[in-house]
Amino acid sequence: MYRNPLKKGRRCVVLADGFYEWQKMEKGQKQPYFLYFNESKKGVVKEMEEEKRVTPRILTMAGIFDRWTPPKTAEDQEPIYSYSIITVEASKSINWLHDRMPAILDGNEAVEKWLY
Repeated sequence: MYRNPLKKGRRCVVLADGFYEWQKMEKGQKQPYFLYFNESKKGVVKEMEEEKRVTPRILTMAGIFDRWTPPKTAEDQEPIYSYSIITVEASKSINWLHDRMPAILDGNEAVEKWLY
């Protein structure tokens, strides 16, 4: 599924304020956590209460994209564009919550390295 976009160099950067992870609770319930980078310190922090939230730094996450063109038999079909966010093993600061997290590109140099 992802081999073709990677071979074609279809890498992208996905921008976001943060991302959600869901902690599994007892009885099948899940607790959402909004994770973001705080402007004043490095690392991912979790938001538990709205009043403690600070202005997040924009996250730059590694992604891949693709374009699918429907078969010639389909009339007036526009190409479909899609993307996926690359995930990696969770950092020590959030591995208690989930075992995976987005591949975060920290700084312009990391973004350029991913894209080129």
